[in-house]
Amino acid sequence: MAKKHSRKSAPPPAKSPAKQAPAATPVSPSSPTPPASVPAPMVRRSTCFFGMGAMLVFGVLLGSMTATFMHNTPSAPAKQQTAAAPAQPAPAKESIPPELQQRIAELQNQLASKPNDAELLSALGSLYFDTNQPARAIEAYEASLRFAPGNVLVMTDLGIMYREIGNPEKAVSLFREVIALKPDFENALFNLGVVLNFDLHRHDEARAAWQQLLNVNPAARTPNGDPVSEVIKTIPKDKK
Repeated sequence: MAKKHSRKSAPPPAKSPAKQAPAATPVSPSSPTPPASVPAPMVRRSTCFFGMGAMLVFGVLLGSMTATFMHNTPSAPAKQQTAAAPAQPAPAKESIPPELQQRIAELQNQLASKPNDAELLSALGSLYFDTNQPARAIEAYEASLRFAPGNVLVMTDLGIMYREIGNPEKAVSLFREVIALKPDFENALFNLGVVLNFDLHRHDEARAAWQQLLNVNPAARTPNGDPVSEVIKTIPKDKK
């Protein structure tokens, strides 16, 4: 059983660019730059991910990247468990920017007449992701996948949300599913390494994930510009 540990030093997830519903408004939250000694945060979908020879761009980890796993969200200690931990309370409505409140309401109204629309559900999940409502994001993403299974972008963000509610094992499972479907999907490879290394302390597996990333893109860099080829050298070895 993995040791409990704080996620404060763990890099945030990165969201992968996903196909949004036609009317969706892109959100680009800014994130603090993590210290040079800490691997880049996870990459999320609606921001940026690894590019050939280019830096990862901050988004909101598995939606964005920040020095705590998710954008603008203080990370609580991750608890090792077999079931998802209780989700954090949803932010007060007044704390959500009015334009996002309006967009959420619009998508909910559209879904009332199109409840099986995978793109609308994915777009709603992304808005819940960006407004720190992981439990609701999980519900929307999972509904989207029921109607459009195998969407690696949605699956990656779903993994980030599971990590955010304290279920890193589920996050790892989802990232591995993504990699099985798309072995060169850099966001999933990077995020898999982050969760394995920082949350579960399965360092050898984390190193293998980042090595696979380097096989796909030798020039991959973390959000703060550190080459992954150098950062991977800082991963400790598992105790035998």
